[in-house]
Amino acid sequence: MLDVSTWDIVALANTLLLYISGAFSLGGLSIVLMTSKPLSFRRYLLRYAGLSAAVLSVSAVMSFVVQVGAYADNGLRGLWDPDFTAILWDSPIGQQALTRSLSSLFFLLTTGLLWRETTVPSLTSLPVRFRDLTLTGALLLYGYSFHQTGHTVDLPDIAVLLIMVHVIAISWWLGSLYPLWRSCHMLEQTSLHDLMTRFGQLAAWAVGLLMLSGGYLLFLLLASAAELIQTNYGNMLLTKLIFVTGLLSLAALNKWRLTPLLANGQGHLALARSIKMELALGLFIFLTTTILTTWLSPANMAA
Repeated sequence: MLDVSTWDIVALANTLLLYISGAFSLGGLSIVLMTSKPLSFRRYLLRYAGLSAAVLSVSAVMSFVVQVGAYADNGLRGLWDPDFTAILWDSPIGQQALTRSLSSLFFLLTTGLLWRETTVPSLTSLPVRFRDLTLTGALLLYGYSFHQTGHTVDLPDIAVLLIMVHVIAISWWLGSLYPLWRSCHMLEQTSLHDLMTRFGQLAAWAVGLLMLSGGYLLFLLLASAAELIQTNYGNMLLTKLIFVTGLLSLAALNKWRLTPLLANGQGHLALARSIKMELALGLFIFLTTTILTTWLSPANMAA
């Protein structure tokens, strides 16, 4: 049985919110970049991405504050304990909170720059390049933050790149689901078909990167395949893999069966239902990932 405290539950809830808001920030911005019209749809997604980035910023700060409270173990007053605040700020926990806060600011800046593009008829290449740089900075900072604490810290250097690729790919994919679901209700058939076709092409690359990076990370984290059955970490990881398999199955259905129907003016309602099921599975994937990174650790790394 897991020995779970109140602070552990608060940390889990905040980490789950952080993962979701980070993915929603990235997903909203990516779908904006894939669509040029209508303007109302792009602005809707930018408000969605901006709100998500703001929540990410708050969650990043709260992740540090909650850790201070857990170490102080003095109720709500412990959240502002000066001694533990100073100690943890100079630790990887403080560095991670800072990295994630910076990533949220870059997400917000990218959102603002994209909003400006919706109000200015034409922009020179310089603002566009600056926008791309801010989004790249947000991605790199957000992806790198996942290596700063937790059981992946002691992995070989290649794990840094693998984790960044894995986090960015899965966050992009899952974070795009809600905007894609909204697109089924807000875009006309031709624009929806174009968007879904382009997303499917990019998703194929994302799935490949997820499988390669995830497979090698499993090799690094698990001493043997038996741990999938014999340990709590393995059981939760196996549960996550089942959800991912379901997500891949729905994604294949969308790409090969439902998206082609859009070209004939059909299938948008069925596609919306399928994406909604993907979104539900995505939330379960976020939850299992949060439990894995917050409460559990591989048997071969357990203290």
